[in-house]
Amino acid sequence: MTVYTSGYTHNSTSGYTYSDNGNSSYTVVYGPKAGTDTYKVSFTQSTTSISESGTLWIQTSGLIVAVYVNGQNLTGSAALTAAYGLTSPFPSQDEYQTAGFIQSSESFPGVTLENQTTVKLGPTTVPVTTYGIQSPTGICSIGGFVETFGVYQFQVGHLQNVLMPLVTLRSTSGSYTIDSSTLSFTSVDKITSVTAG
Repeated sequence: MTVYTSGYTHNSTSGYTYSDNGNSSYTVVYGPKAGTDTYKVSFTQSTTSISESGTLWIQTSGLIVAVYVNGQNLTGSAALTAAYGLTSPFPSQDEYQTAGFIQSSESFPGVTLENQTTVKLGPTTVPVTTYGIQSPTGICSIGGFVETFGVYQFQVGHLQNVLMPLVTLRSTSGSYTIDSSTLSFTSVDKITSVTAG
């Protein structure tokens, strides 16, 4: 799977701006073999802030056995830290696939079904349903401040023979005000390639 991520934040009061974007991918080298429950997974990350690749051995329980990165084989807490760096774009993908995320996104104020189509994600064609807002929408967030979204769009797809839905796109932009500072934001998470099988 390959994921494109992009993020931008700007504080109108301080003038601080942060921007990051790039591609991250992983490939399952092998799955559990006879007598073991370990996956070997290769990761590559190339963003404006970091370029890194490595290999992760992880058990079906989620226990990280080892990580090979920067010429070092790591175990224990060092492996956990390295695994976080390699997998950081993918936890959000994991969150997006949950029924709770999809249900809350579909019930987001102003969200409507935009279309149903297919998208080509590398070698795989995936039927998707696209949801989005038609006009700026304000919602009350945690902490009581109001976020105004100019863009809120996501796509939900289904791979053949896979039960879990796949959120192939999540795109948001807007602003919110905290203590008289306006923070604007843009975020895109998009799966660009997936191989099922």
